[in-house]
Amino acid sequence: MSEGYQIISIKERVWAIQDDTVRMYLLNGKTASVLIDTGYGKSDLAAAVRPYASGKLRVINTHCHHDHISGNRQFHYFYMHERDRDEISQACPEDAVIETVKDGELITAGEISLEVIEIPGHTPGSIALLDRKDRLLFSADSFAKEFPIYMQFPGQDLKSYGDSIQKMMALSACFDRICPCHGEPVIEREYMGKTLNCVEKI
Repeated sequence: MSEGYQIISIKERVWAIQDDTVRMYLLNGKTASVLIDTGYGKSDLAAAVRPYASGKLRVINTHCHHDHISGNRQFHYFYMHERDRDEISQACPEDAVIETVKDGELITAGEISLEVIEIPGHTPGSIALLDRKDRLLFSADSFAKEFPIYMQFPGQDLKSYGDSIQKMMALSACFDRICPCHGEPVIEREYMGKTLNCVEKI
């Protein structure tokens, strides 16, 4: 435990950070680092991740829901999708440096290279991140085992969500592990098809 967070190594220089029911990820690229989402922001997340990060630390927000952005005020540099920017930026410091990203773009930090995958549906600007080198898919709120996926709020679209699942399934040869933000920390690749089947039945 660190500053109220549970930090678990899942691969060399990659950690999962549990904040109550939401999970974040820290990737250390030796000369720079990235933090995927900032959780509820109840404790000093910046202090908790500092021992694990090297160089400049940038935050990538996968989407605009409060359980993924409420710790943003503790940081300064951000990546996010344009379609969720208005809501995410409200959680950032006034002097924050914000870069918007789009499908296929690469976010690099030292030895880290993350490919942006637009996955609208859960929110208009939801993104997943693909680490082709370490074969990891950071799937945001696309998949959750033993945890609900909420799709009943304004701005959410079930058809787009189903299309986004198929988009990630088409990339399944590029990753060995799905890194979800909620529920069980390990999701079998077959779970993607099960989730899509649920969407189609709805």
